[in-house]
Amino acid sequence: MQVYICSGSDSEKLKWFKTINIAGKELTEQELRNAVYAGTWVSDAKRYFSKNNCAAYGLASKYVSGEVNRQAYLETAIRWISNGNIEVYMGNHQHDPNAVALWNHFSSVINWAKAVFPNYLITTNIISTSALLTTT
Repeated sequence: MQVYICSGSDSEKLKWFKTINIAGKELTEQELRNAVYAGTWVSDAKRYFSKNNCAAYGLASKYVSGEVNRQAYLETAIRWISNGNIEVYMGNHQHDPNAVALWNHFSSVINWAKAVFPNYLITTNIISTSALLTTT
């Protein structure tokens, strides 16, 4: 096994990680971000958003699409709370002790969507960032 140690800015590390990961299964953008911004915050966020039968899936599966274990729900939650600035948000919160604020925001958005669309079953991610910015 080869181990690489790199230094540099977060964007440099992300670019470098994309380069060296060409032999394995292609990672999603969020999986790559999780590697660059690894820490207490990401570990806690994955508890809510990245496990089979996680809290986010139980709450939002009719309103958010994507594979939970490939980080789609986590990416969506961060996109919403960060107004699309995912990497900046993750960098700012990388060493936070938990991701409770992210979970609370996600829950609030989903509960709003359930109130507005109580009988709406979707096959795609219906709650876009632009819709959130104009309705909240």
